[in-house]
Amino acid sequence: RLDTGATRLYYGADVRTVVENASFEGELAVKPGERPAFAGLGRARVQYNYLYVTALFRHYDLAYDNPYNRGFCEQTRFDDTQLERAYRLVDPAFAALQDYPMPKAEQGLYLETRYQVSRAITFTRAYVDVWRNLAWDANNVRFQGEVEWRPVFPLRFRFKQKIQSKGLPKPVASTRSGVFETSIRAMASLSERDFLSAELREGRIFLTPTLQYGDKASMTGNFLAVQWDRNFSDDFNIELGCATWFGGGMSQWIFEDTGIDFLEGDGMKWYLAVSDRVSERLLVYLKLRHKTTFYYRTGLADNENIRLPGEAGAVRDFAGRDDGLGVSLQVDLFW
Repeated sequence: RLDTGATRLYYGADVRTVVENASFEGELAVKPGERPAFAGLGRARVQYNYLYVTALFRHYDLAYDNPYNRGFCEQTRFDDTQLERAYRLVDPAFAALQDYPMPKAEQGLYLETRYQVSRAITFTRAYVDVWRNLAWDANNVRFQGEVEWRPVFPLRFRFKQKIQSKGLPKPVASTRSGVFETSIRAMASLSERDFLSAELREGRIFLTPTLQYGDKASMTGNFLAVQWDRNFSDDFNIELGCATWFGGGMSQWIFEDTGIDFLEGDGMKWYLAVSDRVSERLLVYLKLRHKTTFYYRTGLADNENIRLPGEAGAVRDFAGRDDGLGVSLQVDLFW
């Protein structure tokens, strides 16, 4: 539960120092009162010309709920709780607590590094995070590594691997999921003003079989995306992108222009984004986007609880189609 009252009292201390190529810093906060608790965070970093290593340890007690805390964490306080489902709440207004910035009660160690082996090979980023959900005593781990190979100057290849094992607390019995995600991205500077990239990603999620997922043990999805960026001048730019994907029951995400798009089912899409700095004080941005998604509803005949009104027969499998065409215009004025 959260503390109440018009005022709150916390005691805190922090320290930091630098020794040659290494830096160290730490912070400790204590909450006195009927439900005393503490939170702590320590960080160390070693920096060289072609290598850095960062280590971070954090601990947040169950009863520590400082609303001004912005500590490093994997999840905020009310992630993976009933508050994510407003339709299940007596008062849907409580769903706003999802935005409460306080971290979950967790303890973990995070390690990150970047290492340039040579001019052609660079581990652009690799990290591993091992943490425990203190409320449910659930252990979790996430690893992600990315290496870039540049055989010739205009051409680069990036290979990325993500592995995650995470426990999901449930009222009766907790479940566990595993994620294995592999992607390869090719990037080419065709000229001083043209940039072309393509990405192929394959993902698989391993589940704890439940009735909610039809006793599925895993889901697999993939996508292929191509983007072309052309700078006609310092003020006028066009970006064209297209993608196709197969969801396999899992949700995927993809970068699109200046944002992120989530992909479900099977489908394809394209977009065209035009940006023009008309003058020093005026910027015009126009975007056209078309997205087609197919949702396959299968296994309905095996579920005795799904029946059409007034009919005794089973519901047959079917495929739904969602077509969306969007046009957006943005005008920015500067003064």
